[in-house]
Amino acid sequence: MDVVEQMGMKPDIRLLEKGFAAEPMDIAETMGVEGEFYFIHRLRLADNLPLAYEKQYYPLKIGYELDKYDLNNVATYDVLENNLGETLWEARQHITCITPSDEEKHYLGLSGDVSCALLSERFVHNQYGDLLEYEKCVYRA
Repeated sequence: MDVVEQMGMKPDIRLLEKGFAAEPMDIAETMGVEGEFYFIHRLRLADNLPLAYEKQYYPLKIGYELDKYDLNNVATYDVLENNLGETLWEARQHITCITPSDEEKHYLGLSGDVSCALLSERFVHNQYGDLLEYEKCVYRA
């Protein structure tokens, strides 16, 4: 949000969907959890232009707490640290180029012939090495 404001634009975060799920299985496997996890799907905008389509995943313990908050226009890291008392300690991030899916194109307002987007995958851990968040974020070019 700070970067968007520095560019002289108005940032916005819109919650698209949140809840508890056990699918897709690859998310549970990636997170190292069995069964359900908590998910948040949001859209980040600048002056109402979609910039990023976020899919964030959390262990159930954190999900039960996050589910109590309005996740529109709020930084989840602020909620994790300031409201839930979690310490964000370490993050691993992998960035690559992808062909966006039809769903990603839809949310990012991209035409059907767009063939390139940026994918960021990030794992955030606390000081004990526990996974706090797994995020997949697709950015428009």
